[in-house]
Amino acid sequence: MAVRDHASPLRLRGRPGALAGHLVLPESAPAMVTVNLALGDRTRTPVTAHVVRMGAKGLSGLRLDLPRWTPPGSYEGTVTVGDQERRVVVDVEPRPKVRISPRRLSLRGRPKDALAVEVVVSNVGNVACEVRGAYAFALFDPSSLERATQRAFQSSARGEERFIDRIAAELSEGYAGTVRLKVDHGAGTLEPGDSRELRATLRLPEHLLAGRTYEGTWRIGPFGYNVEVETADGRSQEGVE
Repeated sequence: MAVRDHASPLRLRGRPGALAGHLVLPESAPAMVTVNLALGDRTRTPVTAHVVRMGAKGLSGLRLDLPRWTPPGSYEGTVTVGDQERRVVVDVEPRPKVRISPRRLSLRGRPKDALAVEVVVSNVGNVACEVRGAYAFALFDPSSLERATQRAFQSSARGEERFIDRIAAELSEGYAGTVRLKVDHGAGTLEPGDSRELRATLRLPEHLLAGRTYEGTWRIGPFGYNVEVETADGRSQEGVE
């Protein structure tokens, strides 16, 4: 089998599950070709790549899928087309990604409550994820914008106050404050392919209103995890100045 001597190797770039490059292939070339890459311990690993015809003078796209945990970096090898080989370099980009179970954290509590929570975090990307020991995030009432718009129109129609002032006042009421979260177990570096249970204590802010449901985003690494808090009790709206 001959290796074609090209000054520049064929390059494929992208995230592990979506690496792509272009090359010129004869019409007789198969729909799938073999790429031999030095992965992990540097031994050559055969990987199947898909050929996508571009329709212009034999120009084709080459699509390659590698395991999602393949670390970022450049990997060298050869691509086999028929009885010919060509040098190839695969540039794997970082793909930070985590999954958290349950998919949404739903809680019920009162102002200043300390709630114990447990979630499982899985690193399904190809770079390490750092789980910090403490977090803080804001809680908002997602219905506050709709309520603010309705009341602002009513107030403006009666000439009681400016539309924008009523909007600002209502939106301010929808902000409940900051959640303080401490990771009691599971903080530290989470390597690609690993999963870990996190046990944490979440302290609710003091300005929760009774009968409201609030939402916030707990950011673990690159992932924004949705937290929903339904108030079991709280200050009544009449107590808000």
